[in-house]
Amino acid sequence: MLHARKSYKDIQDPTGKIPKEEPVFLIRGQDLAGYAAVRGWIELTRMAGGDPAMLNMVKGHAKKMKAWPKKKVADLPPGDISVWDETDAASLILDSGITYTAQEAAAVFDMSEAAFQAEVRANAFPNEKHCYKAGDIFLFFINRIRNAAAERGHHG
Repeated sequence: MLHARKSYKDIQDPTGKIPKEEPVFLIRGQDLAGYAAVRGWIELTRMAGGDPAMLNMVKGHAKKMKAWPKKKVADLPPGDISVWDETDAASLILDSGITYTAQEAAAVFDMSEAAFQAEVRANAFPNEKHCYKAGDIFLFFINRIRNAAAERGHHG
């Protein structure tokens, strides 16, 4: 398994199911953005036709991540090399043209439709005929993570 961080090199697949050079990404329960990242993965995989049983399994795991008591912004120890590919999922989502109803969008954030609608009103969230663009929802995700970090005194 190929990790982006050098410090994760000892985290390996002892059964050899994951090829040695296959890139993997580890998200910890303590990561402030971890739950949102996994929920985003769930939604993208659902849209691609992912197995509902697997998605339910991952939702359960995401809830455990959300409940993890210690939260912090991910960090990179000095000297740890990070690998970055400029063709990121963000641009694919922002340009996708996919839309959601308020009910679908609320499910992405694991919140009630009423709570989502309140956030929409509070943040002047754009919509067309009560549908929300995937790119706008993605930016909403990012703003929620930033706000949570700010509330905890982190900057970034």
